[in-house]
Amino acid sequence: MADLIKEISDLQAFETEIKAEKLALINKAMGSNDPQAILKAQAMWHDVQEKSSVSQKTIIFDPFNVATSLNFKDNNSGITYNTLRRMARTPIIRAIIGTRIEQVSAYAQPQARDYEPGFIIRRKHTLLNKSHKGMNKQELMKAQWLTDFIVNCGNSFNNWVGDDFDSFIRKFTSDSLTLDQGVFEVVRDRKGRPISFSAEDGAQFRKAPDWNDPKFLAMYKKQGLTLPDRINGYYPAHVQVQREQVQAEFYPWELCFGIRNPSSDIYVNGYGTSELEDLIRIVTWMLNGDDYNGKFFSQGSSPKGILKVVGQTNEARLAEFRQQWMAMVQGVQNAWRTPILEGDKVDWIDLQKSNQDMEFAKWQEYLIRLSCAIYKIAPDEIGFDITKTTGGGLSTGGPQDKLEYSKDKGLKPLLKYIQKKINKFLINPLDPEYEFVFVGMEEDESAELEADIKKLGNFMTINEIRDKRGLVPIEGGDIIANQYFMQSQQAQMFGDPSSNAAVDEDEDQGTDGVEKALKNNPLLQSFIEYQNHINL
Repeated sequence: MADLIKEISDLQAFETEIKAEKLALINKAMGSNDPQAILKAQAMWHDVQEKSSVSQKTIIFDPFNVATSLNFKDNNSGITYNTLRRMARTPIIRAIIGTRIEQVSAYAQPQARDYEPGFIIRRKHTLLNKSHKGMNKQELMKAQWLTDFIVNCGNSFNNWVGDDFDSFIRKFTSDSLTLDQGVFEVVRDRKGRPISFSAEDGAQFRKAPDWNDPKFLAMYKKQGLTLPDRINGYYPAHVQVQREQVQAEFYPWELCFGIRNPSSDIYVNGYGTSELEDLIRIVTWMLNGDDYNGKFFSQGSSPKGILKVVGQTNEARLAEFRQQWMAMVQGVQNAWRTPILEGDKVDWIDLQKSNQDMEFAKWQEYLIRLSCAIYKIAPDEIGFDITKTTGGGLSTGGPQDKLEYSKDKGLKPLLKYIQKKINKFLINPLDPEYEFVFVGMEEDESAELEADIKKLGNFMTINEIRDKRGLVPIEGGDIIANQYFMQSQQAQMFGDPSSNAAVDEDEDQGTDGVEKALKNNPLLQSFIEYQNHINL
């Protein structure tokens, strides 16, 4: 039985080796100048990439959705993309989205110095490569080439057309926060490698129909329509739509259709849910409050008071007084027009003791809080200091705590989402051994240093900390700087019978015995050298 298991294991290893060798030959042929070799390699690559005929049984889209046309699956949210964009132009929402865009764009350049916001290209952290530091010259050149590719949005260094990475980040982030549909196209060469990418209008793209569904295929063919080409086992996954007409089709590797808030609800047809969809009533209340206050102050008919003239007066003199009064104290655009009533003497009747009912301060503050909570941003970041009011969440703690909370819950997840899309569609196809990473989110160098010191005194050695910071190892640095650990090592060393026997063999029980004990325990010797180094 053991021999049979070994033969099966050897066969599996052999199959894996053959598959790896086949892929290596395909890659070599793709890079050759022989047209026949390239065509043969492409055919073999299609065979390798061909999807299995086995498909899942679960229904992931609504089969009775009448809103789905034969050419694409529509978004069933009931809110059009134009409505979402108009909502995003309201002052509070615009401030929230604009603030997040500026914060994300701060990371749209290569990191110049440690702890500054930006991005880097580094080798992936894998089981074989456990450290990001210490890249050799060739690896650094590769990372620099990938960095230039990202900065220029492709291989072309013609900066007069197309996006640069800053404008790309701004467009993609804006559509993502407004529509929850950030889209960018990836242009590839004949070998399938990205050569450029650009952010596109997310509102124009839809999910393609499920071409693998037999019922849909039968209905599609019944209409006399032609199926699109199948490449590498895949049909087009997305389409560009203008005026309900499909203008272009995109295979999965040609278009990033970014959804931040995915849902397993089959009735949403695989689309995301924008934060603005959850804020429909909130934005409506904001607009109603602003309109009410604005019209009241510009066209308000509720007077501040009444000027009553008591008794008999001359009509001509009263008309003259009324005209002069209106000219002097009438509000902007006829607001606060003061009624003047005839009488024997002049008396002022105040009709407004307080204007609290017109300010709606608490109501507006409540709406701002809800909007910021949905977008996971602190009100302080958009210029609203409402920290003196009671409440939980972002209201508790000091200003720095609120900003850190906002970054942890809102900014960092957004950056990681963008980072993931860039790696999947751009960096991995170019070189899967590297990765794109936003850095500088932890801007406090002292906090990281303090954390390293704690690690050094508990479970990491000096050389491990040095390797983490890109420094070369030092002699005697393979120790944990923990006094309790070293005291335990000392007790074990001098309490070991074999060690005592070695000491008893010497007539001199002092210095020679200690030196021999240290020889038998290099870890203890390293610790003493480390202590001596600190004392110096």
